[in-house]
Amino acid sequence: MRKKLGKKIVTEVVRAKEFYPAEEYHQKYYKKHSILCHLRI
Repeated sequence: MRKKLGKKIVTEVVRAKEFYPAEEYHQKYYKKHSILCHLRI
């Protein structure tokens, strides 16, 4: 990608200002739906 852009790609990692937890039905999604998902993160 650097060759295409001709520049370095830089990602700044900063602390999040606010955190919004997901709705309950999103919690432990992979554990609840392991039959549907073959890849584990």
